[in-house]
Amino acid sequence: MADPEGKSARDLEREVIEERERIDTTLREIQNRLTPGQLVDEVLRHGRGAGTDFVANLSRTLSTNPMPTALVGVGLLWLLLAPKPAAPARAAGRAEPGAASESTGTAPS
Repeated sequence: MADPEGKSARDLEREVIEERERIDTTLREIQNRLTPGQLVDEVLRHGRGAGTDFVANLSRTLSTNPMPTALVGVGLLWLLLAPKPAAPARAAGRAEPGAASESTGTAPS
């Protein structure tokens, strides 16, 4: 039995086996690269650079823009120290137990 390209079943089977071996080799290489220790090292290496860049950029921005920084600080302080409004007893749209129903005018059963 031959396929449209003229390959026999034995040729196709051999190609499948070779492809499986290539995939197995690739998977083993990926597994070797992705050990937990290597992943942690990679994350830490990227995290250190990004964290220090962020802090450096933030401090530079804050020092070159003192007035907006002061206004943001006052706004945050005001927000933190403002009195909290009293929480409503019930969420909107929920009736008190035993209260009359708006649609029928009767108490729930």
